[in-house]
Amino acid sequence: MLNDTYANAFNYGPTGSPWDSDKTTKIVDGKHVNAMTPWLWERKFEIDSLAAVLKLSTEFYYYT
Repeated sequence: MLNDTYANAFNYGPTGSPWDSDKTTKIVDGKHVNAMTPWLWERKFEIDSLAAVLKLSTEFYYYT
């Protein structure tokens, strides 16, 4: 989540993906830049992706 909050799949190395042509952008220093990097396989937002991280961290806190 620190690298890209909307990425849900990453590569082991900078090999790119079939979705490199996606025109998704992110804001860096007030400018829109291409968000797809060779390290990302797929970039999309699903509400359950973030919810799963929150649920896991809550359960971890509870049980530890």
